[in-house]
Amino acid sequence: MIHYSDLFKKVFINNREFVHLRIITGYCSPNMVKLLSDLNSESSIEIFIGMALEGISYQEHSEYLDIMSKSNGKIKIYYKTKRPLNHMKLYCFSFLNNAQISYLGSANLTQNGFIKNQEILTNIDGNFDKIFELILRDSKLCNEEDIGNYIKFYNQVYENEIFYPLQEEEDNDFVNEDFSIFSNDRQFQNPSIKIPSNLKLSRLYNYYQIKIPILIPDRQQSKSRSINAWVRNQVPYLTDYNSQSFYKFFPINERFKIITDLDEELIGYINGSEDNKLLTSPNIYDYLKFRLGINENRIIEYSDILDYGNNEIYIHSDNENQFYFYFFNMLSR
Repeated sequence: MIHYSDLFKKVFINNREFVHLRIITGYCSPNMVKLLSDLNSESSIEIFIGMALEGISYQEHSEYLDIMSKSNGKIKIYYKTKRPLNHMKLYCFSFLNNAQISYLGSANLTQNGFIKNQEILTNIDGNFDKIFELILRDSKLCNEEDIGNYIKFYNQVYENEIFYPLQEEEDNDFVNEDFSIFSNDRQFQNPSIKIPSNLKLSRLYNYYQIKIPILIPDRQQSKSRSINAWVRNQVPYLTDYNSQSFYKFFPINERFKIITDLDEELIGYINGSEDNKLLTSPNIYDYLKFRLGINENRIIEYSDILDYGNNEIYIHSDNENQFYFYFFNMLSR
């Protein structure tokens, strides 16, 4: 049974008689597209995914292709293939009587945007044809043959999304618990914990379950956010950039064990109200600084990542509460 949030009812249920729906969204979920199609299978839908240059999983891309092929041309899904990235959320409904209703706000066309997070979309009057013309100029249909030349596709293994009612998240003070900004004594070493001997490198590359980018190039905020959040006196964290979907892979609102490729143990935590941030104790900055060979406490630049030859942490799990981090120096292999 699907539980619709008030926001979903306001935007989609109340306007389910549309004949044409155009959407610009930073991020998108195949399940949400299918849900819109089920609500109105006779009308046309155009969806522009504005942040597609950050990456699309092979699984989601395959679902988009399947949705389009089964829609007989009624559903068109576009990836924005030119910068700048487009993070806006705009929903424009057209009806038989030529009436139009548009919404502008914060909600992506995802489960987080309409089911889980607290988001807002408000009615707005105006003609948005020019905006759609501009994004169409910089976008390609997801089923174009050369789309792989523009979009980075990655592997990801996760369970299908489920829909659940919007709930208030419990307050959690985990962030304030013994998260030192720098821990130079590396007191968290635990030599008794070993990475499984049967996890060979070749097997890892074939069967990793998720990988997380350290930094996104051309993102100025990377110098004060994510792993560099300590600059603003905040705890450093890894970001899923809304493409890896941490909540599908890691436990939410509970601690879990992380064993690094240095045979060190971290405690991970993801707060349900900010489930695109993976916090660790000791903090992830120390681990990355050590792996990158940085001796002083300074911002980790994208140039550091390029010199190292790898921008991704590979993560494997053998049970729901224990994970293994691997951050390989590709240039030394």
